[in-house]
Amino acid sequence: MPAERSSQITTPAEAVAYYRANLSGPRTVTVQRSGCEQRLTVVFEADGTHVFSVAVKPGEPAPDPADLIERKIPMGGGRHRVEQRRFSLERARLMDEVLRALSVFSVAVPEAGGRPGNQKTIVYGPALPSGERMRVVLRPGPGDARTCVSGYPVSGGVWLAACRLRRARFP
Repeated sequence: MPAERSSQITTPAEAVAYYRANLSGPRTVTVQRSGCEQRLTVVFEADGTHVFSVAVKPGEPAPDPADLIERKIPMGGGRHRVEQRRFSLERARLMDEVLRALSVFSVAVPEAGGRPGNQKTIVYGPALPSGERMRVVLRPGPGDARTCVSGYPVSGGVWLAACRLRRARFP
C-alpha cells in the first residue's frame, strides 16, 4: 500500500507505489496565472522514474542494488536500452510538490536548445520550507497535454538566475 503523503516514503518500493497511485497517467492541473485559472493536462509516464531518482554519473560507484531504479527505454524495432538511476529519498519525499509547483508556479522558461515548437518548458514552483524551489521539466505532448520529464528541488540562486531569463508561455 502506498504512503498517504510523499513525505512518508522511506524506500524505493514505496516511491514506485506512491508514484503509480498518485501521479502516473494524465492529471488535470488548475494553473493560477495573473488572477486567472487555466486547466492543463500533465501526463506522468507509467514507468517514469525521474521524480524519485537521480542519474548514475560515469565514474561513480554502482548504486546499492536496493537503491537501483531501472527503466526500459524503447529504441524502435523492438529494441530498448535500460536506464539505470539511483533512488533519491529527497526527490521521492517531494513528489507532492510537483503538481503544486505547476499550479502556483513562479516562473517558466524555455529549455535551452531543442527544436522551436518542441522545446521543453522548465517551471519553477513557490519556495519550499527549505528555501529551495521545485523545478519541473515538461515536454510538449501528447496532443495539447504536456508530459512531465522530471521534478526536483533547486537552490534559490538557480531560481533567481531563471527569473532573469526569457520567459516561456505557460500554460
